[in-house]
Amino acid sequence: SRGSLHELIDQHITAMDDEYITNTEYIHGRQLVKTALALLNGYINYLIKAKSNYKSHNSNVLHEEQIEYNQITMND
Repeated sequence: SRGSLHELIDQHITAMDDEYITNTEYIHGRQLVKTALALLNGYINYLIKAKSNYKSHNSNVLHEEQIEYNQITMND
């Protein structure tokens, strides 16, 4: 997702250079991408911390017992 946002920045630069958007639209687009990157980085950091906490507290997690099933074959 971060790569896509950086690609969007490149597309904004090209759009401004080719005069498809104004400088004001470019600045607004860059601000939106900056906000999206901040939110995405925060979410990624949250997931990293959650994974780390899960590993350190794994003994407190409930697990279902593994069930073995017998294979039944059907004859036509």
